[in-house]
Amino acid sequence: MNVGVNGSILGKAQLAKSIDINAILESLVQNSSYSHKIATDKATQITNTTKITAFSNLKTDVIAVKTSLNALADAVTTQERKDKLNAFVNAYNKVVGDIKTGDAYNVETRLAGPLMGSREVRILHDALSRAKNTSIDANSLTNMGVSVGANGLLTVDSNKVDDALTNHLSSFTTLLGEARVGNAAGTGLVGAFNTVVNSATNVASGFLTSHIEGLDRQNVLLGTDISNQQRHLDQYTKQQLTKLVYMENSVSKSNFDQQLLEHMFSKI
Repeated sequence: MNVGVNGSILGKAQLAKSIDINAILESLVQNSSYSHKIATDKATQITNTTKITAFSNLKTDVIAVKTSLNALADAVTTQERKDKLNAFVNAYNKVVGDIKTGDAYNVETRLAGPLMGSREVRILHDALSRAKNTSIDANSLTNMGVSVGANGLLTVDSNKVDDALTNHLSSFTTLLGEARVGNAAGTGLVGAFNTVVNSATNVASGFLTSHIEGLDRQNVLLGTDISNQQRHLDQYTKQQLTKLVYMENSVSKSNFDQQLLEHMFSKI
């Protein structure tokens, strides 16, 4: 709505130039409950949009863990296995980094990360930790040449990987496991990670998917509420402008000033 002194509404009212009615009207509008509700809803939308982006990126990176590990299971040559193992480690570490960054509190800005306090993130973190600790016949990632640091990140030892692929290939492939056709997760590390990733990212029931969709739905509802509040605000603005014009016309010009107007308006 145009409420400027030279705008259509105030222009038609032909208000006295010495009276800053526009400033009074603007103050009333800005301090109305409608304006406060609109501002609150828009701030929540912005927060939700930031969270949607962070969770969507996390979901993409989690899927990459599954994809890279399944590619490792399909590898045939020694070099392919080395390359795919490195790709898996990088993908896993990317997810760990996503969680660490998104679940942190910035002391300087006093802002929480977009993933902070999320139940879904805690579930994912714990599930991935269990998956990486998968062991078959006393063999684990360590026997494949991959160590787990105190920070949760994986590190590849090239010499140990060479030894595993050269002298213990059977144990390597057994621990790695294989994917199954259909909905079955598979066996070994592949099966463990497939189970975690599927439960998090499934398009119909994945907990990350559901959380993102929930934030999307909330933003849609907030958008509807903002539109409704804006309609109320427009009506409120028209009503207050009408009152201001009426008072301006009711008071003697010689005695009328902005302070009197503000005083009278406070009694409405």
